[in-house]
Amino acid sequence: MHDDEAYRVVDTIGMHDTGLSAADVSERFRRFSEHTPFGIDAFLFLVRWGRFKPEHEAALDTFARNCGESALKHTLLCFTHCDELDDAAVQRALADEAPPSLRAWVARCAGAIGVCNLEGPRRDAARAALHAAVEAVRRASDGRRYTNEALDEARAKHAAAEEAERQEFASLVADFRKSSGPVVIEREREAVK
Repeated sequence: MHDDEAYRVVDTIGMHDTGLSAADVSERFRRFSEHTPFGIDAFLFLVRWGRFKPEHEAALDTFARNCGESALKHTLLCFTHCDELDDAAVQRALADEAPPSLRAWVARCAGAIGVCNLEGPRRDAARAALHAAVEAVRRASDGRRYTNEALDEARAKHAAAEEAERQEFASLVADFRKSSGPVVIEREREAVK
């Protein structure tokens, strides 16, 4: 971080940890752009160490659909509660022991880091490592931030895909209504990795 700059942190709604509908969650999530007129240097996707579950994969998938694949190159997977592990041990565990789906997400993102939640010197070191990781994301992007224009483009692409799916479904329903026998309507979904 440059001496004359400070971090601005915008906490967003969780993608799958709420009782709201998917549409409401997406709409609330998208509002973060109101707080980031100059773009975003880094997204932090927080996961408690040892707890990466299908829900986290689904949330990352939703994030990528809402913000576009380019947002992942600005995203750090930040593992909390790594109180007994330094970041080197976290990196080794991710490379050697993590499930294939988690390794795939780490590869798609800007990186991963483990942080300690305990008070004291370990927490201070974790904070410094996190700041260094955010700076590494900034350097890797040559100062090009993820922009609100990129978010708008991702939103438009997502909306167009949803509209195409709605139109296809409406067409299938119309065909069903014309027929006299059973019609099977199948819907392909992206597999959760």
